[in-house]
Amino acid sequence: MDNFGDLIVKECQTAVINLLKKGEWIGINYSNRLNIEASFLRDVMSKVDMTKVMERVKSSVEDKIADSIMNAMATEVANDTKSIMSNKELREDIRAVIREKIRAVKSATT
Repeated sequence: MDNFGDLIVKECQTAVINLLKKGEWIGINYSNRLNIEASFLRDVMSKVDMTKVMERVKSSVEDKIADSIMNAMATEVANDTKSIMSNKELREDIRAVIREKIRAVKSATT
């Protein structure tokens, strides 16, 4: 009898774990949603100034495109910099140029 009880407890635990894994214990009660009449939505849409909407969309899309371009360019610059800095000879050439510029600035200010 103990084995049977243990088996039932184990199966109940497995069933609860499976229910939790599947997420079936969480649900949206769609019957409590607010119903909006189609005629009201049509009326609202007829009053929307699509020119204003398009201006806002255009601005947002332009910003996203600019951000994407800037991110791509930053990645390219970072990759090029890593490539240059990994070459000892090029790295020393860059340092020499930087030293020369620093000395020129220092002598111009003194």
